[in-house]
Amino acid sequence: MFNFMAIIGWSLDDKTEIMTRQQIVDNFSLERIGKTGAIFDRKKLEWMNGVYIRALSSEDFVRRSMSFLEKSLPADVKRPLDMDYLKSMLPLVRNVLKTLAEVPELVGFFFVEEIGYPVKRHYQQGNGC
Repeated sequence: MFNFMAIIGWSLDDKTEIMTRQQIVDNFSLERIGKTGAIFDRKKLEWMNGVYIRALSSEDFVRRSMSFLEKSLPADVKRPLDMDYLKSMLPLVRNVLKTLAEVPELVGFFFVEEIGYPVKRHYQQGNGC
């Protein structure tokens, strides 16, 4: 969030967006503050968050994901969650995440015995389909 907030109204150059806190502190100058109004871009924030998620170590990614899974998975899912299972399954979704809050929705089916889908009729009776 620090990185995102820093570049809303300031820039190092016309191409650098991902920076460490120290890089921002070392390079900050009042001359580089934009003269136009800053615009909060949620899509850019989500993109940047995804970049930071992919930069986490595998262990840190699993640890941070676990709190979202613990809160969101059904109560009948056995707790504590199996760390080895998480380490083998979570990398499957890591590259598509924008936020860690998306983890339970993307991997929840790994924790249930049966997946039920509502049955829809896509045809009218008697139309020959």
